[in-house]
Amino acid sequence: MATVHNCLSFETGGLEEADVSTQGAPEIGTTSPTPKHGTYRLGLIGSTTTDQFIFNVKPDGSDLDNNTFLNIGMYIQFNDVTPVDVQPYLIEVQTSAGTLIGSLELTSGGDMEIRDANGTLQATATTPFTVDTWHLLEWVVEITATGLTELFIDGDSVASDPSGDYDAGGNEVGRIRLKGNSAASDNMYIDSLYIQDQATEPTILGDFEVRAYGPAGGTGFTTTGTAPALGAWADTDEIPFNNANKAEWQGTSDTFSAVADGSINSGPSGDSGIGTIHGAKFITTWRRDGGAGSTHFMRFGNDVDTPLGETADLGLTTGYLGYIVFSTAAGVVPLATENFEFGGRISGAQDMKLGDQIATLLFSPAAAGNPVWFYNKKRRV
Repeated sequence: MATVHNCLSFETGGLEEADVSTQGAPEIGTTSPTPKHGTYRLGLIGSTTTDQFIFNVKPDGSDLDNNTFLNIGMYIQFNDVTPVDVQPYLIEVQTSAGTLIGSLELTSGGDMEIRDANGTLQATATTPFTVDTWHLLEWVVEITATGLTELFIDGDSVASDPSGDYDAGGNEVGRIRLKGNSAASDNMYIDSLYIQDQATEPTILGDFEVRAYGPAGGTGFTTTGTAPALGAWADTDEIPFNNANKAEWQGTSDTFSAVADGSINSGPSGDSGIGTIHGAKFITTWRRDGGAGSTHFMRFGNDVDTPLGETADLGLTTGYLGYIVFSTAAGVVPLATENFEFGGRISGAQDMKLGDQIATLLFSPAAAGNPVWFYNKKRRV
């Protein structure tokens, strides 16, 4: 069974999901082109500074073991499918130190190339893209020194190879780098992205979406437990994120949360478009404030099952952080009949402040007719 490790929606309206780093000026835009899903999409705009958006495979920063099948899926669009070959577009799998494990590159001839950890060409998809069109890209690569790989565009296999070096000296997978072109006229756009792996035979999701719900605390949400001493839950619902407005809890041993009361924005309850749910991601900006050094936790889950999932103790900080939690654990990810719930717990006298937060759901649409693919290992030579 595949395990989903991350999903990106870009629906914070900012770069919070680039939890490693950015370079240049990646664009979170709403038009030109219209996002594939939701309100926002990522743009890597061609420039000499070469836009980059780098994020952890696992939001907690831990590595993904090698000897596994890694599957990356995203919707992608190019304004030029035969770009100036100054610096090719790149989707790179890297170690946590930035060492290359494998990459996809769009050439000046319009072909998509699969290259291994040594930069060696392993397979080529011949002109798979149409200009100014959203395409579903799904790439499977076996993280070993003799790994197989296959690339799918819009559900069709367009390139494959039975054996390439995707091992990087035995190092584990740590992060993904999305890299734009250095030619000013060539742009790449991305929306809805997922990462999963599987120990044996890999699968792809086919048609999917990463949809944002909430954010908890705004109109249509009900507070449970202790109410904030300063501010209100409604202060935590700005999109794009704006942490100047916040809710603050003060006191001792408080537990608090906000849960939807039936609004479709709280989802997935009441959303008829939901088919198979694959995972959920919580993006929130907590920080600890004044008072003694006691423990503070972010709680997350749904409005039916208790107790909610809970993070490790939030470390002391004086600034907001894009704290991200992702979980596929049974009883935490909402079912189609449930709603997201956010909250926190203070076990001592230190204050806790909350900026903005959303939840995102990775799912296949109800009537998608999604392909499910299993690599045939007999192709290995």
